[in-house]
Amino acid sequence: DARGRMWFANEMGGNVRDPGAPRLAPWPLDASPPARQNLSMQAGPDGAMWVASYDGRLFRYDGRATRLVATLPHFIKAIRFDRSGRLWIATIKGVFSMSPGDDRPQPAEGAPATQCSDIAESAPGTLWFACNAGLLRLAQGRWTLLAAHGDTVPGGYIGVAATADGTVWLGANEPGLFRGEVHGDSVRLRRVADRWLDNTLAYFVRRDRRNWLWVGGSAGVDVF
Repeated sequence: DARGRMWFANEMGGNVRDPGAPRLAPWPLDASPPARQNLSMQAGPDGAMWVASYDGRLFRYDGRATRLVATLPHFIKAIRFDRSGRLWIATIKGVFSMSPGDDRPQPAEGAPATQCSDIAESAPGTLWFACNAGLLRLAQGRWTLLAAHGDTVPGGYIGVAATADGTVWLGANEPGLFRGEVHGDSVRLRRVADRWLDNTLAYFVRRDRRNWLWVGGSAGVDVF
């Protein structure tokens, strides 16, 4: 966050670690009932921490107080701020969004009502959603459910990372990590050959500033 603390969320609430601290402390989020099963959180453009609870509640903590921003009608799987400062929310019944200055999130116009579990941004204005129905893209205001070829996964996806050159990395609703090359409105998928990944669900897939790829699964975290 803006104070340099690291935040951790879990199924019983959350913790923070102050810079240099030897151990974790209970997080300062104050909610009634307490926020449980917190699947996603992110620091906003203003430095405030936004936390999404699986039960549909969206919180904002500004360093002093906790505010309940909204309670969505569906369970929340992931949140992400894009480079313009707009908040995107993936739920089990589609995508919501909240522009800077808005009071509450609204359903994203044109997005299909499918469960989406993760969000990535490859370039300003181009967003990717890992969904049960497949890989969903929002580019230049147009939603596209990409046609998949190659090593396809009928059950859909739970994690996504993307690069500006048209490469996507996907965790699926089955063991394995998949690399996709996007051409137009289709994606060609190839399962990554890795003995560890072949036997674990990739719960999260993230690129860091060095372009290293981090994959977290049921057996731990791997980095490429």
